[in-house]
Amino acid sequence: MRIGLFISRANTLRGIALVCLTVSVFMGGASAAFALNTAVWTAPTPAAGVAVLIKPTAIFVTADDAAPIVSATVTLNGVKASFVGIDRTVGYTYYDDDAEEYYWVVTDYTVARIIGYFRTSQVVMGTNTVVTTVTSSLGVSTFTRTFTYGTAPTISSVSPASGAVLAASPSAITASWTSATTPLSSSMTIDGVTLPTTYAAGTRTFTHSVAATISVGWHNMAFTARDSLGATVSKTWRFKVQPPMSTGGECDTCHGTYPAAHPISGCSRCHTRAYADPIRHGGSVPTVAGCMGDGIVNPAAACHQFDHAGDAGWGAGPFMCTDCHNATYPDIARHTDSTTAVAHVSTTDCGPCHSESLVTEHGKYPSEATIKYQCDLCHSPSATQRVKDAIAAGNTACGTCHDSADHYARHNATITPACSGSGCHTGTNISDFHINSGTTLTCESCHQSANPNVIAALASADKSCTACHTAEGADYHLQAAAKHASPTTISCFGLGCHDSSRSLPVVHAIYGGPGTVNPGLTNACGLCHGNPAVNTATSGASCTPACHSGTTHAGYAAGHTITAASAACTVCHTSDLATTHGAMANLEKCAICHTNPGNGTKTADCASCHSGVDHELQHAATVSVACTGAECHSGTSLTSIHINAGTALTCDSCHKSVAPKVITAITTHDKACTSCHEAASPHGNEATIHAATLGADYVLMGAGPSDWDHGSEWSTFVECSLCHSANLVTTHADRCSACHAGASPASTIGTWNKTCQQGACHTAIHTGMAPDHNGAYWNSSVSCDSCHSGYPDWPGEVDCLRCH
Repeated sequence: MRIGLFISRANTLRGIALVCLTVSVFMGGASAAFALNTAVWTAPTPAAGVAVLIKPTAIFVTADDAAPIVSATVTLNGVKASFVGIDRTVGYTYYDDDAEEYYWVVTDYTVARIIGYFRTSQVVMGTNTVVTTVTSSLGVSTFTRTFTYGTAPTISSVSPASGAVLAASPSAITASWTSATTPLSSSMTIDGVTLPTTYAAGTRTFTHSVAATISVGWHNMAFTARDSLGATVSKTWRFKVQPPMSTGGECDTCHGTYPAAHPISGCSRCHTRAYADPIRHGGSVPTVAGCMGDGIVNPAAACHQFDHAGDAGWGAGPFMCTDCHNATYPDIARHTDSTTAVAHVSTTDCGPCHSESLVTEHGKYPSEATIKYQCDLCHSPSATQRVKDAIAAGNTACGTCHDSADHYARHNATITPACSGSGCHTGTNISDFHINSGTTLTCESCHQSANPNVIAALASADKSCTACHTAEGADYHLQAAAKHASPTTISCFGLGCHDSSRSLPVVHAIYGGPGTVNPGLTNACGLCHGNPAVNTATSGASCTPACHSGTTHAGYAAGHTITAASAACTVCHTSDLATTHGAMANLEKCAICHTNPGNGTKTADCASCHSGVDHELQHAATVSVACTGAECHSGTSLTSIHINAGTALTCDSCHKSVAPKVITAITTHDKACTSCHEAASPHGNEATIHAATLGADYVLMGAGPSDWDHGSEWSTFVECSLCHSANLVTTHADRCSACHAGASPASTIGTWNKTCQQGACHTAIHTGMAPDHNGAYWNSSVSCDSCHSGYPDWPGEVDCLRCH
């Protein structure tokens, strides 16, 4: 039960204060399930467990108690709210009679939204705890929850710093951030390549440990991190790896006319700070003579007695070129890679192995040095005269300083037998395998590789295959299976024509190598990798159109038509190889010929595969005694017994039979009669097969004197079964040959209609009976009784049996 009480002050009329008292009683409903002293809490804001980026100043939650709520408290991190509001949410509104004042009538005091107001300073970075309590007549109910506050993350620092120029490759690249939460994800890239990083929670730093030396030049960095609040921060910057230029060389190595040509036109070029005092110098810039006099005639008139231009030790004495040409005096010209780039571009094409920039190229060596040759290699007193002459002449051609090197010969090697023995790689030069064989590899693929095996092989001049490919184990082509899996649709592989593995080496194995149509190849690899018409770099392993056009099988019909030389075979077999071998009905039977590499040179002549086949001999058998003893079947050839004996049987009757016994007999080469025929009834149900439908007819009995009782001739109507059995075997006394031998009457029957007068059988019935009965008993006292059982009864079948 809920009781709602609302008291409000209404308009005052004539000095009388009207008080409206509303009592609402609610029975049942959701409150019936409430446990005493426990409120139901809903719609907390911020919600429990959420993370926010903006500090909340008001914290909400709705309480639904079993009794009217009379008070509430809210604390944030143990500090009470500066103000707590109790918002009664269940009720209705109305205007007074004058429509001047608006009222909210509370109908349920057990439901209220509790609002706690706080200063933003009370919200701390990280986890915040909110405790809300409500008090009713039943007691105190408490609701505790937490939420997380954090500011949007920022990138506090990166290393190498943005714009930094490093003397050597850095050992690590880092990015630190400020965030109140842990990272949810991060990404660091250099020149678009993703780098693996680790995260140190203590310093909030992401670090990539550099394994391979970062190349000389500018590098673009990008870093993005996302915290558990969902906030993302990103930063891009760049740094440069550039070994410093040497400082040990003498200026006149290149600048032979100095110091005479040194442009000393004013002391301020170096001494700019000297003119900051307007009292002494009057704000003007003195000339050289003004600073030092003329150095000869009137040296005492000058403040400074040293004459730079006349110093015999210029560039080598106590005053060095670098005293002025250094970073302290940025206005004074210095050599940088940018100012010397044009002068150091080689005019010889030694690419793609070497850079055209002499500074970049010589900065690679020696490979183990942090700061490599650089300027001192050429611009030092110890440089060879050949180099000095080239510099003096401004000749940057490689051949000016370097003798011609046969790079190709330097790559000759003894190839691992497993690589050359398979026929995949031929020759003895590494360049041929890697660059000149149609691959996408370049010299840099090896000479700038970060693979430790490759680096070690180059350093030790080890040119064996296994020096670089040791990590791959026995299979140096780890992606061979994937790269040779054809994506071509089911039309090539799904119908039994080509191996269902879709593996190009497997599919092509029968077409390349000894005994195949391409016997000159070591194996099938050469079909593609030794064929200039096939671009293995772009074909994508597809059958068409990269290698095979849509007319690949255009010669199918001609290639599968049995030649005229096989005329003796086509009497029984079709002239189409595919049909003869059953491949037209079942394409998997193409494998009968096409899975054997040795068949690659065969033709469509039957003798090409089946030479010396004697079909008659193949069908010779020991015929069962029961079959020959009855003189039914003669000879020992199954072909003669089944086909040449006047039957309607053909070769297909057996060789395309679906009878399990026949299939088994052919498969096992069992040529006994009983392997196909039942021993007890080899011809099936003989009684049923030989059962005739006997009829009835008038039979001419005889002729006598014209004046005898029967006239000149007479006949009687008789059923054939009176004398004959319906079983032809019985009727013919088991003489099968009477019908089935040679040109017997049975050969003219076709399909038997169960009568005796079909075809050439019994065309005239009992034609000899009349002469046999003519006057047999004429004028005899017993002649009548011979045919009549009692004169003058008509003769019947029983009477015929008296004689027959």
